[in-house]
Amino acid sequence: MWGALAGADLDGWMDGFPKWIPGPDRSLTDIDPELLEQVGEMGFRTMLKHSPGEPDHSVAVGDVDSRVGQPVAAVPPPAGRAATCRRSGRGRRLARTTLRTGRHLPHQGLTRHVAEQAGIACMRISYSQHPTFGRRVQRVVGASGHSDGGAAGGRNVRCLTMERFRVIGGARLAGRVRVPGAKNSALKLMAATLLAEGEFRIGNLPRILDVEIMAELLRRMGCEVRLEWTDESAGTAFVAVPGEIGHEADYDLVRRFRASIAVLGPLLARCGRVRVARPGGDAIGSRGLDMHIDGLTRLGARITTEHGFLVAEARSGGLVGAAVELEFPSVGATENILMASVLAKGETVIDNAAREPEIVDLCEMLVAMGAKIDGAGTSTIAIQGVDRLLPVSYETVPDRIVAGTFGVAAAMTMGDVRVDHARAEHLRIALDKLVAAGAQVSADPEGFRVVMERRPRAVDVVTLPYPGFATDLQPQFAAMNAVAEGTAMITENIFEARFVFLQELARLGADVRTDGHHAVLRGVPRLSGAPVVSSDVRAGAGLVLAGLVADGTTLVSEIHHIDRGYAGFEQQLRALGAQITRENELQ
Repeated sequence: MWGALAGADLDGWMDGFPKWIPGPDRSLTDIDPELLEQVGEMGFRTMLKHSPGEPDHSVAVGDVDSRVGQPVAAVPPPAGRAATCRRSGRGRRLARTTLRTGRHLPHQGLTRHVAEQAGIACMRISYSQHPTFGRRVQRVVGASGHSDGGAAGGRNVRCLTMERFRVIGGARLAGRVRVPGAKNSALKLMAATLLAEGEFRIGNLPRILDVEIMAELLRRMGCEVRLEWTDESAGTAFVAVPGEIGHEADYDLVRRFRASIAVLGPLLARCGRVRVARPGGDAIGSRGLDMHIDGLTRLGARITTEHGFLVAEARSGGLVGAAVELEFPSVGATENILMASVLAKGETVIDNAAREPEIVDLCEMLVAMGAKIDGAGTSTIAIQGVDRLLPVSYETVPDRIVAGTFGVAAAMTMGDVRVDHARAEHLRIALDKLVAAGAQVSADPEGFRVVMERRPRAVDVVTLPYPGFATDLQPQFAAMNAVAEGTAMITENIFEARFVFLQELARLGADVRTDGHHAVLRGVPRLSGAPVVSSDVRAGAGLVLAGLVADGTTLVSEIHHIDRGYAGFEQQLRALGAQITRENELQ
């Protein structure tokens, strides 16, 4: 019988996935129960199958996000397929085993360790479309080895599912590229649908995993969500929100991306109670929730922490408007307080509010729903609470960070790139920096064009909250400065761990020195291709851009980070002339 070893709720976990059939021989060794307990503590579901009277054991190790992507599953061969076995070494029998997994598997090292304990070694990888999301998933065929005496063998386990980009430098980028909707806006717009009953349509969504995870999060709240993708980079979400919605955001989804905390405000306003797991996300520095908690507390919420969850309850009469002053213009805190206050009684004033275009986008959608908001895009936002909001059809603002990334790519490769469906006014400082670097930049209401006819000049960068220079463009400009004429200083004022990326840039030959939140880059004529690892979304993009101007081949690993922020990144770069391919790390 099936049993849960880590106290996990397994109901429905394997729905639609292969059944677990013991093979004619032992196909997997018994795994140390202590290891399985560790797996459960890390957020994985584990199952152990043991047939009474038989020595065979099978183990399933699954990411708890299995309802979003394929689970990791070690599947023994069914009876009658012993022909797939072969002999190796000292009479060791290798029974064929299939692993199915999503592309964005977290805790890869732990999964490899579990597979190694099971004696699984990779042999072949193929790809198929996920039946729900239409995304490519990997099918890994491996082998679990056991000697005739039953001892575990086949311990040579390599990377099971990780993908990387292979970038060959030297290409000049030229052509047109279209920018999808902003990731940092799309996820908040989806969260905002929880504020009203009815059917929403949100267009121009980027085709990234975070959108799919947010859709699943909404489904668990009781919403019906349908995602329709128009191409490799964009699509539309149709969200039907019921009259009664759930008020708990599970850890298994929230841990995957930080934007999930955006459901805190809407659920508190709509339900009067919310239980949200503390979120995960990129490892680029500390991003506490103190300002979220303080702002919602001022509206009358009582907030406690229980077993890794934030539990918030509104007072008996509901939330009440108040004056909220933020210590720092935090985007996430501004969004949560904003969404909670639109249904609060009376007026709420947020001082030192974030001014990013994504905040303005959220305010415009809320106003379309019937909210009363003044001051969007300024440091003071006033919200007059209303009794009820209505569903709307809305288009997501274009992604300024993706647009800026392609602009920097054009300058670095001395190319000519037209960026369509972008708003140049959201990138004033970044585009001015490209002009200072020697590029010709022309803008119109539909986008902008960057032309570079010489090696870039080094430009200093100081990251600040909007309308200052965006921290999310700092790695891309660092990559440009690495091959620019002269010396540049980069000052990072937002995320203290963002300079981790520079260690990888140095592997490509960049001359870089860091001191606290300052970095000095002395440009070199050419970088040299090498294997590098992406640590977050923007760092990964910066490394890809560096690879475009490096001699030889650059291999960028951990690209699931890049996939979280750039929809169809390699396809768009190839369309501009770049030599970039996605491959499995076993290749």
